[in-house]
Amino acid sequence: MPLDGSALAEAALGPAHEFAVRLGSEIVLLQVIPFPPYELYGDPLAYLPAFDPDAQIAEAGRYLGEVAARLRGTVSQVRVRAEVGKPTTVIADVASAEQADLIAMATHGRGGLARLVLGSVATGTLRRANVPLILVRPAALAPATTPVSP
Repeated sequence: MPLDGSALAEAALGPAHEFAVRLGSEIVLLQVIPFPPYELYGDPLAYLPAFDPDAQIAEAGRYLGEVAARLRGTVSQVRVRAEVGKPTTVIADVASAEQADLIAMATHGRGGLARLVLGSVATGTLRRANVPLILVRPAALAPATTPVSP
């Protein structure tokens, strides 16, 4: 289960937890730390904070440990992994290496121009992974529906 530290990503914890409890399976929590865009390195006017992958991995490990602690006791086993790389590639690679049966993740559900400009980790993962992918769109992002009277 990929997480990025946001409440949006954690929205997929519910379905992942339910699957794990019902099936007696483990959950592997993953955070992928992307490299800063290379374009910024070539621009002397661009401000780019120092990228310290070890510090980023340590911070991700602390966050994932907190999430794992909330799941322990109800799930047979919870493990954490923090990796540096391109999220879509790393998520698929870790799923393969861990012999995952399923990837559960949240999505913004963007379409059109927003998806083209911002890209989609969910779409990229779907294209690369060789296991089923459950996408959760948090209720806060779902379009409001107007009740229809009978």
